[in-house]
Amino acid sequence: MSESENLFEREYNKLLKPFESAKSAQHASNAFFDDIKALRIKHRLPDVTVIVNVRCMTNGREAAFESYQHYGNAYMASPMAMNGSIQFAKRDQEYNDENGTKNGENHDG
Repeated sequence: MSESENLFEREYNKLLKPFESAKSAQHASNAFFDDIKALRIKHRLPDVTVIVNVRCMTNGREAAFESYQHYGNAYMASPMAMNGSIQFAKRDQEYNDENGTKNGENHDG
């Protein structure tokens, strides 16, 4: 494994640590989305769709939830999300075909 792959894996594993509560996870998600709103304007990107997966502890157990936000023309939200998912799945399959890996194995996609 290369040094960049090791760094990616170490950083990713740090991000897997769940937030201590749903409230703190929601606070972090909201702050992230606020940053995205500001970056969208700064970089003049008219339509931006973001999907996040957040882990947190709830009743002593780890839970995960996804949150979705679209900024810009509301009519673009669904097509952008669907097209992005399709394109990612295609790239993931191409990567797997080229590298002999399976879906779900760590790679930068």
